Amino acid sequence: MRIVVTKGAGEGSTRKSAFDSALRDAGIDGYNLLELSSVLPPGCEIAEEKFAMDPAEHGHRLYVVLACSFQESAGKKAVAGIGWIRQHDPDGPGVFVEHAGDTPSGVAGDIATSLREMASRRKWDFESHGSSTSEAVCSGKVACAVVAAVYMSEGWG
Repeated sequence: MRIVVTKGAGEGSTRKSAFDSALRDAGIDGYNLLELSSVLPPGCEIAEEKFAMDPAEHGHRLYVVLACSFQESAGKKAVAGIGWIRQHDPDGPGVFVEHAGDTPSGVAGDIATSLREMASRRKWDFESHGSSTSEAVCSGKVACAVVAAVYMSEGWG
């Protein structure tokens, strides 16, 4: 299984419009998103890249772990991030964690703290971890930053 970690940033006059803009930037605006609880199956590959939607999948379900942040104060940032950790090796089982905030260092710190505690609870090696963040600066409209770990799409039929 291949999980794509994609990210985007956008703005709009409303939170919904800003969210749509950020999803479009991440390449996942044509799907119905179904959020997952963050468990990584063993043997999966994680690729950090822009998601490329297949136009034939418009309207399909897309299973994701999603981090999302909004900012409505001009000059301030919306920051979203996802981190992951695996049991003892790069192909082992693992977990994702998602955080949002208004500073890159704050989100990175929250991700690192959560992963460290989760690894300790599971007795996993903290060295097998990674993360991805997105930032959007508010220019007077609503800003939105998203990071999504995309598991798979599924049609309705």
